[in-house]
Amino acid sequence: MFKKLNKSISAMNETLPPVFMDRIASLTGNERGDIPGSEEIRQAMGQTLRVAKRINLAKMIPHNELSSTTFCLAEPGIEYLVYFSEMKEGQVDLSGIKATFKVEWFHPLRRIVRQGGKVEGGGKLKFTPPFKEGAVLHLMRE
Repeated sequence: MFKKLNKSISAMNETLPPVFMDRIASLTGNERGDIPGSEEIRQAMGQTLRVAKRINLAKMIPHNELSSTTFCLAEPGIEYLVYFSEMKEGQVDLSGIKATFKVEWFHPLRRIVRQGGKVEGGGKLKFTPPFKEGAVLHLMRE
């Protein structure tokens, strides 16, 4: 059984990088069950993939200076992704950008997306996440 499993894993590794083995404990016969926190990790990875498919990640780079949360990926003037680690107000610096941005909030663990309307650039804008456990703010220029 393990030879077959190792062969499958080796073949997969040649094409896809291993990220997190799904329920590895049950595959190996380990009676302890799944690794603690595994389900939350898998859910967060899935949500990360969903967000990554919605943004132009190839053009975004870290711009932590643009957010008071210090967690910001941006293509300045076009698109911003800001992580709020807890439900606290934060600012995003859109100074000098005369444009309208669509606002979306993502819950980092659950499949929740909330539309937040639109905002006008031109200064430092304050945002309060709608989720207690943390949130990801997505601003996209219209």
